[in-house]
Amino acid sequence: MTGATGPSGLPSHAAVLEGLRRVCFRQVVRYRHEPVVDVLRHLGFVDWGRQPARPSQLPASARAESYQAPVEVAVLTATGQTALDWLAALEHSPQWAEIKSLPYGFRRWKRP
Repeated sequence: MTGATGPSGLPSHAAVLEGLRRVCFRQVVRYRHEPVVDVLRHLGFVDWGRQPARPSQLPASARAESYQAPVEVAVLTATGQTALDWLAALEHSPQWAEIKSLPYGFRRWKRP
């Protein structure tokens, strides 16, 4: 991910947007993830949930002999979905060039 954390220890707006998109569109496994996911978890944007079992993993299946227990994957919370929608809309605004490198949570840019 781009610029996971800056000097303040917070990720940039662009890193938060990229992290939220990654969680939304790809499975991010708890035991193998990037540091920005921990920050997203701390902000309340992401929670850990059990990966749903595939039909081939169910006990009734003949292929279930090599059953592997479901792992925990990152799941967007309602707050995370709202932040994703807000940042995605902000990405198309003229101010995005200024905002994207600022640490998430700080608003040092001026609104027009």
